[in-house]
Amino acid sequence: MSAMSSTAPPPKPSAADAGGPPASLGAPGAEARLAGIEARLPGIDAHAHARAVLVPALAPAGSPSHAYLFHGPAGTGKRALARAFAAALLADGARDPHTVADRVARDCHPDLTWVRPSGAAEMLVGDVEEPVVAAATRTPFESARRVFVIEAADTMNDQAANRMLKTLEEPPSFVHLVLISDRREDVLATIASRCQQVRFDPLPSALIAERLEGADGVEGGEGAEGADGADGVERAEGADGADGAEGADGGDGADGGDGAEGGEGGEGAGGAGRDRLRACARLALGDARLAAALAGEHGAALRAGAQELVRSALSGTTGGRPWLGVLEVAKAAAAGDAQEDERLARELELMPSRERKRYEREALEARRRGERRARTRTLDLALRLGELWLRDLMCLREGAPELVYAVDRLAELQQDADGADAQRLRAAIELVGDTRLSLALNVSEELALEALVYRLQAIFAGEPLPAG
Repeated sequence: MSAMSSTAPPPKPSAADAGGPPASLGAPGAEARLAGIEARLPGIDAHAHARAVLVPALAPAGSPSHAYLFHGPAGTGKRALARAFAAALLADGARDPHTVADRVARDCHPDLTWVRPSGAAEMLVGDVEEPVVAAATRTPFESARRVFVIEAADTMNDQAANRMLKTLEEPPSFVHLVLISDRREDVLATIASRCQQVRFDPLPSALIAERLEGADGVEGGEGAEGADGADGVERAEGADGADGAEGADGGDGADGGDGAEGGEGGEGAGGAGRDRLRACARLALGDARLAAALAGEHGAALRAGAQELVRSALSGTTGGRPWLGVLEVAKAAAAGDAQEDERLARELELMPSRERKRYEREALEARRRGERRARTRTLDLALRLGELWLRDLMCLREGAPELVYAVDRLAELQQDADGADAQRLRAAIELVGDTRLSLALNVSEELALEALVYRLQAIFAGEPLPAG
């Protein structure tokens, strides 16, 4: 019998639906209970909608939904909160609830399944067939519930989505699914409509910059545990945050009103360093994890490469093949991990000899897909940084320097903006966006970047623009 049977009590309306907390949170001692629930969900106070949905679900009289869709920009803490929420669900009714959170954090709880895409650009049916669809029919090992967390739900191919539908429609009463997506608009409607929506808003760039300036950077408070942007500029940092300029609301780059004139942060090296961190925070478009990556060595190299790619086209000096620098950074991001090699070698030693070849082949194929995914995401991030450079030029041309993102590159931006034509800048931004879309089609990456640079050069050289 499914969780939606007629004998089951009707679900309690959440605070988001009913406009207030459930009765248990309005009773005497409710404040203490509320504080206790929020303490189990670190970082929830930064996301009003998520707090309104998830906190009542964990109240004594709450009724957690069978499926949630956590959506919002990368780096906003969705994965960390998904893990904390899963721990809270599994602790309810567990024989030893005090150890649940620690085991969930270490990925060793038998009633938690965490699924990530194995395809180079999509989630395959094999990713959900046995780990989710089949496993959801089996009763929990030790808790009262089983929790399945599915990352990058927007990358499900049609076959994977179709296999998931039955589980989403009629899950067993003990099953809870948490789907995570950085691109809500790309999640199939048939999947999204069967989940309760939990929205995560972009973090203000001023807050991200403040955390970058702190001793521990963005770790901890933001709650991004390395999965928010899992394949990125430094393999585990932030390129998954490259989800397009739509992640920012137009003026987030200028929050706090300090603007692009940005020298007031201080003079000398200290002021320059603060400007660089402010720029990284703004360029990340609300993604704290990506901001940290951009502030690092590989992120700085990627910014420099993207800047050179656009500026060479602007100046007509493309003889040095500026796209090669971007490709080198992307290859470094996808480079094999020595620790992963060691782990695979240890696992192969324990495998029966007749299964070793098959396991090694499958592991290498999965690794190649992962490297391709990391390389493509890093190139996408480089192109997004190029788009944002062109956007900053538009801001300067239109007399809005306070909206500039790259506040640490004002001199170069002003030099490029002088004499630039707004219509051609818009055409260039569209061209970069088209190239970003083409990366998902397994095109030759070097040829795509080379063609982009020469087409940008033609635009800025004054060739006729396409009609419309």
